[in-house]
Amino acid sequence: KGGERPTALTAMLYRIIIKLRRPIIGDWEDQNHGFWDSAVKGSSPLRAALARALRMEAGVAMGFVAVGGLWDVAEFFDSIRLDELITMALDQQFPPQILMLAVNVHSGVRAFRGGPYVSQWVKPSGQSIIAGCGCSVSFTRALLYNLMQKLHIEHPTTIANTWVDDIAQTAVGPHEVVVGSAIEASTQLVEGLRQQGLNISPKSRFVASDMKAARAIQAALSKRGIDV
Repeated sequence: KGGERPTALTAMLYRIIIKLRRPIIGDWEDQNHGFWDSAVKGSSPLRAALARALRMEAGVAMGFVAVGGLWDVAEFFDSIRLDELITMALDQQFPPQILMLAVNVHSGVRAFRGGPYVSQWVKPSGQSIIAGCGCSVSFTRALLYNLMQKLHIEHPTTIANTWVDDIAQTAVGPHEVVVGSAIEASTQLVEGLRQQGLNISPKSRFVASDMKAARAIQAALSKRGIDV
């Protein structure tokens, strides 16, 4: 909002411990990331974006309507509730000893530093994780897993992919099918995020190959309190 956003640094000893445990965390990620997760080894934001663009362009070339939603979660790391994170991470068998250590760090007292000046100690509220922690990306996977799994089961015509806290959905098909799918899938996604205390950023956008489809989706979502 035009102000400053500090970069969070953790204690060097903690960083070393997480580095040493990285193989364990990596094994968990390999076994627990969903097919919708694009932030995996060998991929990149560009590769993920090109795959979505290809699907939409191929659909348009075949005479279908293509729509895509680009969702950005506002202040994602600062909005994560630690109690919910702990429950979801344990449900997905995240290594409990590493989780306990990380949660102690994320919930510990902090200080803000600017040049030679250091603030008084600040006690976090139990809502937010440190983006600079080596476990933070894994925690986003755990937090979004159930929501994304349910979304794909209930709306198979819509494909939604995640890249940490960015969610991109695409739907290709006949006008009526695509519009209905985009509206219902978007509503379920946004409401699911809101239940976890996460809100959609104004940077979120919808793109469509057909202006009628775009306006129909935008109008329907607006009636449901989702403005894009």
